[in-house]
Amino acid sequence: MERHDIVKWRWRFLSAILQRDVNFKEVVWLDETWINAGHSVSKIWTDGSVQGSMKGPTGKGGRLIILYAGSSEGFIPGVADIFRSKKTGDYHEEMNSDHFKEWFEFKLLQNLKKPSVIVMDNASYHSKILNRAPTANSKKAEIISWLVNHGVPSANDTMRKVKLMELVKLKKPSCTRYEIDTIAEHHGHRVIRLPPYHCHFNPIE
Repeated sequence: MERHDIVKWRWRFLSAILQRDVNFKEVVWLDETWINAGHSVSKIWTDGSVQGSMKGPTGKGGRLIILYAGSSEGFIPGVADIFRSKKTGDYHEEMNSDHFKEWFEFKLLQNLKKPSVIVMDNASYHSKILNRAPTANSKKAEIISWLVNHGVPSANDTMRKVKLMELVKLKKPSCTRYEIDTIAEHHGHRVIRLPPYHCHFNPIE
C-alpha cells in the first residue's frame, strides 16, 4: 500500500502545478544526468547483405555530468552546465549544494524571462536547509535559542531538554526553509518539489 504522506505530497504537488498563481507565467523543469564518452545503444539495425559488422563502443570512457532546464517552450538557452566527472561511481557523489546553488542562481535564474514555478526533485544538494533545527545532541542553550528565534518565547533554561525537543518537533515542519527556495523567491520565482518516487512527473526525464 502506498504511504499516506506520499499520497498527500502528490496531491499538494498537482494542486500547486494546476492551480498556480496567475502571476507565475511559466513552469520550469530541471534535472541532472550523465553520459559516457563511449555511450551507445546495445542493438542497431544492420543490412543483411553485409557479412561483417562494426564493433560497438564499450560504453565506458570519460563521463560528463549535465545540468539543464526546460519549459513548454523547450530547453532554456544559456543554462546548460556540463562538466567532466572525476569519478566512476554515482554522479550524485560529485554534485553538491554549492555547485548547484551557483548554477541555479547565476545561470538558471538569470536566464528566466518570466516569473516561474521551478520544479525539482528532493536530491540533497537541492535541499540545503537554512537555520537547521537542533537535534537531541545539540546543547540546551542552542535549542532554547532556536525556539525563541522561531516564535516560542516561553522556552527557557528551567525546562528539561526532552520537553524542549518536543517543542522543536512541533515547530520544525513550519520552520523548514530551503536555501534554494529563498533565492528563487528573492528573484520572483517559486520552487516546487516532486513527490518521492515520482520522477515520471518531470518531462525532462
